[in-house]
Amino acid sequence: METSGHVTVGGAKILAKWASKGIAKVKRENDAFKFTNGRSLSLSSVAVVSKPCDLGLLALYWKGVFLGVGKITRSKIINILDTGEFLRRGY
Repeated sequence: METSGHVTVGGAKILAKWASKGIAKVKRENDAFKFTNGRSLSLSSVAVVSKPCDLGLLALYWKGVFLGVGKITRSKIINILDTGEFLRRGY
């Protein structure tokens, strides 16, 4: 789950499973693809299912598949960690 102080993708999925706050559903497939490639999303590309925690963190899903964790701001959702990270970093 953790490697030298960093949460891995598997760890984020475990955390998301038990989270009671902060769940969002990505509306379109191409937005899900963008997010798993490390890009941030506009607020209009997601539907918030449950209110984010005080830090503004959301677990993002597309058709029931966990995509990663994002932080909601006034204009967008910033990508914090996504499932495509292990491919980009070569895990």
